[in-house]
Amino acid sequence: SSSSSSSSSSNAGPGTNSSGIANGSNSSSRIHKSSSSDQIDSNVEKGRSKVGLESKATDNHFSLQSFVAYATHIPCLAIFIAHFTFAWNHYVLLMWIPSFFVQKFGLDLKQAGTYSVVPYIIKLAGSIVGGQLADKAVMLGVRVVVVRKVFNAVALLGCAGSLIMLSVSESIEVGVNWLSMALGCLSLTTGGHSANILDIAPTKSGLIMGISNTVATIPGVIAVPISGFLYSRFDWSYVFYLAAVLDVAGAVFYTMFASDVPTF
Repeated sequence: SSSSSSSSSSNAGPGTNSSGIANGSNSSSRIHKSSSSDQIDSNVEKGRSKVGLESKATDNHFSLQSFVAYATHIPCLAIFIAHFTFAWNHYVLLMWIPSFFVQKFGLDLKQAGTYSVVPYIIKLAGSIVGGQLADKAVMLGVRVVVVRKVFNAVALLGCAGSLIMLSVSESIEVGVNWLSMALGCLSLTTGGHSANILDIAPTKSGLIMGISNTVATIPGVIAVPISGFLYSRFDWSYVFYLAAVLDVAGAVFYTMFASDVPTF
């Protein structure tokens, strides 16, 4: 009987202890999450105070007033403009490059489609590498806003220069190389304005991204017909020059006004 009681006690002990550990672990996790959330809120309040905005408590729900606050906040505008210029390049190249290859280099549509694929594979790889390199720079101690500005400037200015060179390319091989360079540079925005939303709006990143994506759809509506008009009235170089000018403007504005202060 004593042995049975001891065995029962022995069996009960570990079970009780495991439950205690599990409960303690869950409690610790909740405390950690709560602490992290409190820290984010504290950082946002400090950021808002630093840039002269009212307390975050006034905009817990989306409203016209909060929308105006997001849309007119200069660091947010810097993101929106950079995203707009990124999207202009994206839509123009996506829609017009096959036609450009056909008319500039005398390819048929099948050949043009084949040559158009390679640069987008490079863009995919660049998107992954760009984000990793930006994170690595931040981990090494480079200030976040410096990383964002450098990556965004390299992305947009590199794309601008590559598009100009693409417009004067004399062979399909050279043209594909410059298109690959343009899209490869453009992909580095993953370490620039794309990630910057989380820096300045850790508690409202979804709303800010929604506004930014809305702005970025505008080129999807106007960039393609405007580019078609420029080509039909002039030539392909004007299509790429316009994109390059927008890239430079977007890079300059973002470099001047981007921030890493958590504000929303």
